[in-house]
Amino acid sequence: MIRLFFFIFLGKILIAQIFWTASGETGYYNSSGNFLQSEEEILTRLNLKAGYNYKANKNVGKIDFQLRPEIYGFKNKLQTTKIGIDGFYSHLGKEFDWTFRIAINQYFFSGDIEDFSYDSFLLNGQILWPFKPQITIDTRAGFAYRNFNQRDALSLDILFSEIDFVYSYNSFTKLAGGLYFEKFELKKRINSFFDFAKSNNNGTRIGPIIRINHTRNFVFSLDYQFLIHDSGITNYPSYDQWLRIVGGKSIIKNLTAFILIDYYKRNFEYKTENNVTELLYSPVNVENRIFLKLSNKVKSNQKIYLKVGYFDEKLFYRDYSLSGWKGYIGFEIKG
Repeated sequence: MIRLFFFIFLGKILIAQIFWTASGETGYYNSSGNFLQSEEEILTRLNLKAGYNYKANKNVGKIDFQLRPEIYGFKNKLQTTKIGIDGFYSHLGKEFDWTFRIAINQYFFSGDIEDFSYDSFLLNGQILWPFKPQITIDTRAGFAYRNFNQRDALSLDILFSEIDFVYSYNSFTKLAGGLYFEKFELKKRINSFFDFAKSNNNGTRIGPIIRINHTRNFVFSLDYQFLIHDSGITNYPSYDQWLRIVGGKSIIKNLTAFILIDYYKRNFEYKTENNVTELLYSPVNVENRIFLKLSNKVKSNQKIYLKVGYFDEKLFYRDYSLSGWKGYIGFEIKG
């Protein structure tokens, strides 16, 4: 009897901290790319997420599970699926705060041309040190990898660290600047009954990072990094840069407008004229895009929205790419 009561009580605690989100989108896209047979099709996407929030005294944690299938029309027969687990645990201390985060994702691509998949892993730690009344030192370090699960397997291993000085202008505005360093290794393996070959590319990336975040009256955030790239197949000066801008503003009651801009560009000088595309470093999920979104809150836990924009996505497996225009409507329910 005592054991039964314990589980009932524990169940009440867990249910109160469990959350879930379901969203779906459908619409039209006009695109091109070497992974498509048809340039105009209907896109359908479903995003399911469930997780658990933890909070006790000065400790905060969260873990969530995600399933996101996508269908790029019926003529193309292109389907993608993402399965992921993401979690973190934080402690607010007297002298500093620390956080650990882990993310595990599996991606599946199925189309007329080829089927392939890859998985990614991220583990990193973060420490926030109060330096002065308005300045905090943000230090981060971690490990990540990406691995394509095919016959000609391609893997990427990364060790990274970062230090930022965060200036709090006020409670709603923060400015940050710092330095990022990364050491990476790309490995390609061709393994079959008749052929076995292995090649790799080692290198580093280092450069400045700038961040701006504002949350009063409107939401605005900017992240920018410019990284000098040095590797076994590139010459100096080689570099890549990444920019993300997110903005949001409430227009009228329950109606909000958002804008998202992602920009990635690399400028590499090569040591050889041979085709080394697959051994070039590329971040996970690189996508140049600009999207506008109008979101209307129907109920406290329900939204409908309209999203339009342009995308240029690089899959970087055999140099596959997708680009074009999208326009679709969607819904979101939270529980």
